[in-house]
Amino acid sequence: LLMLIVLNLILSRAILHPVTHLKDATAFIVKGDLERNIGMKRGDELGELADSFEQMRDSVRDKIEELRTLRNYLANVIDSMPSILVGVDKDCRVIQWNRAARDATGMDAGQAAGLDLAQAMPFLKGEMDTVKKAVLERSVQYDSKVPRQDAEGRIVYEDITIYPLE
Repeated sequence: LLMLIVLNLILSRAILHPVTHLKDATAFIVKGDLERNIGMKRGDELGELADSFEQMRDSVRDKIEELRTLRNYLANVIDSMPSILVGVDKDCRVIQWNRAARDATGMDAGQAAGLDLAQAMPFLKGEMDTVKKAVLERSVQYDSKVPRQDAEGRIVYEDITIYPLE
């Protein structure tokens, strides 16, 4: 019985504690804590597993940084476009809003996000059926020389093209 207790303690320290430590480390990674070191230096298979967890964590951190860089790049490209560019979800709620849209409406992207397109851009109320058709049919819709009143009260004519993206 004493030998079993000693064996249990040895196995617990050699296997159970390190495995629990690795399980806890994965919980931190899943929660987004990609800076915490696993801190398990061993010369056995569990040490190799801990090293591979750290490599995986570093790879995930690098990929997240790449995604941030690409997202910023894409946002800069979209913002640099001279045309109004607005992205909407399937319910016609704003999810993307470029600088030209801000300039045309006076509303920044944070204010527009989540609004119904007709709320965010009242001058597009007459185009909502076309927007919905483009989304439902996944087909490009085009309207030429649509009149609207600009901020100075002048009538301007715009071409409206709706590209459904999947």
